[in-house]
Amino acid sequence: MPIIDMLTDIHDLLMERLHKKRDAMLTKDCIVVPRIKKVLDEAVKESNECSVLWDGKENFQVKWRGIGYCVNLREGTCSCRVWELSGIPCSHAICAIHKMRKNPVDYVSHWFKKDTYMKTYSHCLEVLRGEPFWEDTLGDEILPPPIVKQLRGRPKRQRRREGGGREEGGK
Repeated sequence: MPIIDMLTDIHDLLMERLHKKRDAMLTKDCIVVPRIKKVLDEAVKESNECSVLWDGKENFQVKWRGIGYCVNLREGTCSCRVWELSGIPCSHAICAIHKMRKNPVDYVSHWFKKDTYMKTYSHCLEVLRGEPFWEDTLGDEILPPPIVKQLRGRPKRQRRREGGGREEGGK
């Protein structure tokens, strides 16, 4: 398959993919994308096993299966570091969010929101004209690659000469 034909096929596949992704998300009525919603729902189920203590300001101590975790909602941190690494609140953070009677979806990173997703797929690719409509180029002919002569035998090594070695001259 010639390279130009392959590139036009890739272009067509990308156009189709962008269209499908954009239309699929338009039908959804959600704040976060569906895959992240599933992850968040799973974390909500796990958060039911947690107990939480609030320090009265911004920090929470969450206990889950006998292990204590420190959660800071304002900074979006948890000592398990799942929230910082993924951008999705972990089960410990969700327990603290529920303690404050807030929605965990509000604490998901903006990268996983529907608006950001729609901005990603809002751009359209330009339509390509067929080969008969391409402009002729009047450039030089394509030259073949240069012929490289392979020397016989093992190639000589270039050694590095450092200053500080033996001086020139005899004894």
